[in-house]
Amino acid sequence: PRLQVVCLSVLSLKQRTRGPQCFHASIVCRPDFKRNPGATFSGCRMQAIVVTFDQLATTALGCYGNEWIETPHFDRLASRGVVFDCHFAEHVGDATGMGFVTGRIPRDSSSCPYDIGSAWSVAAGIAGIELALFKEVDSLPWSTVLQKTSETRAVAGQDTEAKPDEIPFARLVQATRQLLVEPRASGPRILWLHSAGVPEPWFPPEGFATLYFDEYEERGCDMAAFNRDNWGRHPAVYAGYVSLLDHWLGELIAAAELAAHSEPTLLICAAARGVDWMKFDTEQSGTVVGDSMTSTSNPVVEEWANVSERSTLSTVWQSPSLSDAVVRTPLLLRRLNHTDFDSEFAGTRSNRLVGTVDLGATLEDFFQRPAAASLSDGRSLLQELSETHSARKTLCFTDGRGTRGIRTSHWCCLVKEGPPTKEHEISDEFEPRPQLFAKPEDIWQCNDVAGQRPEITATLVEHLNSALPVLKPAAPVT
Repeated sequence: PRLQVVCLSVLSLKQRTRGPQCFHASIVCRPDFKRNPGATFSGCRMQAIVVTFDQLATTALGCYGNEWIETPHFDRLASRGVVFDCHFAEHVGDATGMGFVTGRIPRDSSSCPYDIGSAWSVAAGIAGIELALFKEVDSLPWSTVLQKTSETRAVAGQDTEAKPDEIPFARLVQATRQLLVEPRASGPRILWLHSAGVPEPWFPPEGFATLYFDEYEERGCDMAAFNRDNWGRHPAVYAGYVSLLDHWLGELIAAAELAAHSEPTLLICAAARGVDWMKFDTEQSGTVVGDSMTSTSNPVVEEWANVSERSTLSTVWQSPSLSDAVVRTPLLLRRLNHTDFDSEFAGTRSNRLVGTVDLGATLEDFFQRPAAASLSDGRSLLQELSETHSARKTLCFTDGRGTRGIRTSHWCCLVKEGPPTKEHEISDEFEPRPQLFAKPEDIWQCNDVAGQRPEITATLVEHLNSALPVLKPAAPVT
């Protein structure tokens, strides 16, 4: 199947030599997508289905290069849609995912630098776009913002000792499928499924938890030492949960394809944060895997143990780094049953810099909301594909705890301001230490070339300070 995806990609890329205007024309010239700044949505029957995960790693998906985890439905979505290879989360701290719901870039490097009152989702409700949110009970709190202007269904499920159809994401898909077949009034709507993704610790149903144990047994790992008390942070278990998510994504796609026969449908799947799921540190390897796994002669353990400044995966969750594994997240887009889109873009990949803030702008563009009325700081992914404007040159992000970053197509510059205070503010006692890494070659950001490229480093730091300023501590009261 992966060979088939590659072939489709090559064919579609050859088609794109016809010029960037083809896709734009296919949208503008079709009667149901004709732009009218004064139009209302009352008679327009179209829908968008959005799937967002709090946490899901790109490196666990076949369409992003993984060769041993079975994700046929993510891969099928990629083969019939578009994969964005440079999708980054602007905030991976306490405000993870706020870019999705607000469409705003962070104001500064603080833990929650967003103006919720000006969210694009609020404006969408005012414009007459129905917004139905299906959220997991334990998902991150940003989804509560949507509850102000939408029908919200909080779905409960369980991971530990659950059946495959009882996990939270399965419950979300089941509820959405039911709504897709119910008769509804004309008008645009957004069906938003918000999932925790792969929750920590990782406890899929037992059949999926052990699905990839043989992969690690072939590498010399004694998987017999694992049980439900200690396998919740093993990479093989993470892989099993990803395959289970993939299964239910396939169920959702099948239902969406049936619904798309009666109305134009846009499907978007994205994650707000990634994770270094393949890596254990020395302490965790010895505690969880056993003494035999701490031997330096075992190459698998050496790979897991080669992680600095990390004690447990819980620590990674609370204070994530700004490595590509964390800030680069999956983003896939597909127009269902749309011949022009399929012929032009099915199976293609985009290397343009895009972020979580672009979701709102994309939905506004899909529903033909006038650009002048947009409250989003993002760019429409549809316009990024049609290449109607120049590509974004930089994208900034932060962990909300003192580290900021800026990304271009060739470089990633990180600035750590120093340990945060109790109020998550930055202390003036620490001198910023910029680091510069070549992209995309230096995937794990191991080779700091800031000293060799001081001009580039200084330029990127200047832009970062302007676009994403540091939150300074408040002056003491005298």
